[in-house]
Amino acid sequence: MNIESSITAITNCHNDKKDFVRAIQQLRKSKDSLIEECLEPLDKEQIHIICQNILTLLKESICDINVEAEYIFAAAIIVQELIKKFPCNSDVEEFITLLGDNLLKFNDKNLYVQNFCCTVLEKYWLLDVKKKEHLASYVPAFLIAKIISSVGKVHDIERLYNVREMFQVIDFDVPSADGLLDLLQHLPSNPLIYKTHFGIELVQFLMTLNESLMLHIDNAIKSHIPSLQTTALNYIGKMYAKTLQDIRSSPLEKQFHVQCIRDLIDCAIHCHRQGPYKSSPQLHKVLVMLHRHTKSVELRDVLHDLYKPLLWKALKSSNGGVRANATNIFLNAFPLILSSASKVEHQDRLEEQCNTIRELLMDEDEDTRVTAVKGTAIVLEKMWNALPSYHVTEIVKLLCLELPFDKSSSKVVIASLQSIKALLSNPASHVCLKKHVHELASNIHHPSPAVRAALLSLLKSVHHTKLIKFWDIISPDELLKVLGVSSARPTQRMIVGLLGPVFLPRDAALAQQIRSIITEICTEDVPFAYRNFFLHIYPHLGVMSSVILVRALLSIMKELGSEGSVEITNDDSKPIEIHLKDADICRKLFEISAILLTLAYTDVCKCEEAKSVVCNKIVPLLPKLLLHFSHKDPSYVEPLFIIISKLPKAGLVGIKKACYLIFNDQHSSLQIAVPAAKSLLRIGEVDTLLSTILQHITRKLKSINDGSSLCSPADTTVLMDFKARDMVGVMEELLSDEEREILLSSEGELDGVYCTVLATADIIPTISQKKTFRSDNFVFLSQCLALAGRLSIHLVVC
Repeated sequence: MNIESSITAITNCHNDKKDFVRAIQQLRKSKDSLIEECLEPLDKEQIHIICQNILTLLKESICDINVEAEYIFAAAIIVQELIKKFPCNSDVEEFITLLGDNLLKFNDKNLYVQNFCCTVLEKYWLLDVKKKEHLASYVPAFLIAKIISSVGKVHDIERLYNVREMFQVIDFDVPSADGLLDLLQHLPSNPLIYKTHFGIELVQFLMTLNESLMLHIDNAIKSHIPSLQTTALNYIGKMYAKTLQDIRSSPLEKQFHVQCIRDLIDCAIHCHRQGPYKSSPQLHKVLVMLHRHTKSVELRDVLHDLYKPLLWKALKSSNGGVRANATNIFLNAFPLILSSASKVEHQDRLEEQCNTIRELLMDEDEDTRVTAVKGTAIVLEKMWNALPSYHVTEIVKLLCLELPFDKSSSKVVIASLQSIKALLSNPASHVCLKKHVHELASNIHHPSPAVRAALLSLLKSVHHTKLIKFWDIISPDELLKVLGVSSARPTQRMIVGLLGPVFLPRDAALAQQIRSIITEICTEDVPFAYRNFFLHIYPHLGVMSSVILVRALLSIMKELGSEGSVEITNDDSKPIEIHLKDADICRKLFEISAILLTLAYTDVCKCEEAKSVVCNKIVPLLPKLLLHFSHKDPSYVEPLFIIISKLPKAGLVGIKKACYLIFNDQHSSLQIAVPAAKSLLRIGEVDTLLSTILQHITRKLKSINDGSSLCSPADTTVLMDFKARDMVGVMEELLSDEEREILLSSEGELDGVYCTVLATADIIPTISQKKTFRSDNFVFLSQCLALAGRLSIHLVVC
């Protein structure tokens, strides 16, 4: 059955309900434009017949629960097209009335059908026709119920806004409107309202219609403010400001001022600041947005009159929480002066309010002082040149010389430092601030980490100004000392962010950078600062600068190893000389190189230029450094092997040979052999390493038994720390019978030292007489023995 035959069936059928239903189903599946096209040639009599048949079906569908909802939907489709051509047709009016009166009953059929029928009614309302007032009784109720339910959408807000005139024909003072009022109370709490400007404009429109409705919506908004997010709060503040503007000269103006705005101010002053009923931040955000969007001078005078009986009294309240709330409102609305005031009166009021600010900054209540400090920064930032200079100077002295040293409250100290940082955004404040900010330096040693972080954040902001630099507050040397003792990574990063451009400027010569490293960063006064500095300097240097600096440092160490001393010259300063006997400097330079290469490892693999420098310039230096410094001080070698582990595997033949030479030297310490073994494991030299490491260790064990001086006390300590768990799986095949016999013969009482060794796992000797293995060592050793299988070692316990 096509569309035309469906229309014919609906027109002609009177008794054959089956054909009628089939026709309706066909139209249900058709496009609106095709239906309209088929209805076009019909005359009024045919249209009347169609309407009567549809009305009959609709009445039956409403009354008969067995009739499917799609019949109602199909009927609504036909009428939707009919109201475009015949909006004043009596049959169409009858259909609209029937559809509207039963709209809420359709929920038992299908929500989708109900929603479509409501759409038909909305379209009819927007037509210029009479006898449509009765639609206001159920369309808004349906749309609001849908919006506040779980199926509501943003588009429904726009639909309700488009038929907002319906609310104008409703009498909200009669009992029959109570149900709609109850629904409207839930509307401001729905998040959908604040996702579109239609929602805000709708609420604003409703508040201007009727005093009863205005109070209901206002109470609903205030009851939900504590649970709303910032975006919604901003919209509410904007809505109050717009309503304040639109309601001027309206009969509702006075009621809105007194019962809505003044009540909002009173709530903000006396609300809870802490605990489960805390609502202070939310209410204050609403008031801030109310002030921001109240542009008219006349309306600002209105707000002044509303504040006057409440605010000044609250600022003198004995309750600290009330004073804190009032302080926040006062400073956000500052200055509270009528536009009609004369010049003399304006100056007097400004003088009084500046004195009030100074009193609040020194208030006995902690929350009030914190709030006053934050608010004062906002006032000075935007009104620096408009306030009396004497008061500005005195307020800045309080912010810089008094409040940052408040011993009773770290919150006040943090707020004052943050306020000074905020003032830096106004260049007019820099001259005044520079006179006092040097006093803040002692806060770098404050016991509170939050205070130290606030000061470092201030230093970072100061450094971006032209007139003030961070060293005007605290010297780089002092910051370096703090870096040496600080364990907090955020603090370390912030300090290095400040010191990096000072000690290692990107445009400085390489010699100058090395000079800074040796003379300023690696000083004995701050023994650990260099390590923390270079752990966080890589983002400042970048991959190429880092590898070039490492190459320069290792070249110096190579020359130092062969010549005994190196002189570092710079065009702008006196040459410095370092000697091989300066063990601390040598060790630090090796460690710095290791740290930088470790941090740059990923980027080196990606950057061909950096990889070329590493492979062609750095790798050739390492074998000589290994062979030379392994005999000087074993502690030098650890950083060198960290460097090896971060190098590309290609071209490491020379390094392997150096490692094996160290192993085969019977005088070399295990402090050198063990890190060398770890490094060779990292670069894949497992098979050769196992044989070499076992020979070296068994030589040391035999020297203990023979009383030889080849094995030092430090060797036994190193054996305690060596982990070779990754070798367990292959040791069973690689250990020869001779090596196992040597290991087994070394077990037992050896000159008062109980020594049990397992080369396939932790190599753990007992440290001294009458000391035993820890329980966790027993567990681990037993697991390794089960893996090793053929190696049977008796554990000696005292």
